[in-house]
Amino acid sequence: MTGSFDLPARRLLTLALLGCCLLIASAQAVTSAALAADGPPYRVYLPIATSQEAAGGMQYQGLDFSNHGQLVKIKIASPKKRINGGKPIVIKFYPGQKCSFGEQRACIQAYRAPGGQNVIFITVHSGLGAEAEAFRNAVEGTGFGQAGLSLEKTLARLGDLKGASVTIIQGDVVVDGLQMAGLGRVPAKGVSKYFASPVNRSVEIAAGYSETLAWAVDPAVPLIVFETCGWRMRGESAAKNLESTSASVYLGVIASEEP
Repeated sequence: MTGSFDLPARRLLTLALLGCCLLIASAQAVTSAALAADGPPYRVYLPIATSQEAAGGMQYQGLDFSNHGQLVKIKIASPKKRINGGKPIVIKFYPGQKCSFGEQRACIQAYRAPGGQNVIFITVHSGLGAEAEAFRNAVEGTGFGQAGLSLEKTLARLGDLKGASVTIIQGDVVVDGLQMAGLGRVPAKGVSKYFASPVNRSVEIAAGYSETLAWAVDPAVPLIVFETCGWRMRGESAAKNLESTSASVYLGVIASEEP
């Protein structure tokens, strides 16, 4: 089946409780489910290619996201004391091809935007003790199996984080001077479509709900994009077939400059 995919493809289908964990379904089972629903065939993650060209797509200013043995820390400066108590928000993980909850690994993919710019795409868990728990808690709070803040306050915090300075550390490599050039949220009603789409359409779909991400569909500079789940939001209809801790998706776009 590997010859039938034109770009690195998407993690599917069910997300695990407390982990925003992507349980990878078999291609046959997922495709059958999609056909039964008269929808487009679902796609599954392909292994990261080992060609020199693909390995180059995993590099960013000296960072090597194909190195599965070296911890990566993304530090997002908090612009306001109400967000994470004014302390930096830290997302930390080991890059990987598989990212089961509890292993502290992120799933890494890379693709070229239509204009040719490289996009490194990072999938991280947001459950208790997970790689991006600090980010999720900073933007939506933590309640009992649901977000601790209202949707209005959550969106306000996402807005506050736009433009925040970002530093990424991997071993001896420290890349600073970066910023949160865009943030968005896919609500519960859009999650199923989002996770049934190829990785290279993730930003496009998220931009349908967060217009400030539209520029990142075809950026003028290389990007690092991370995605993680949000928990069920009070007053928002639950997504079908998804756990309460996988009820929305947050996207963060990191770049050397704002659009």
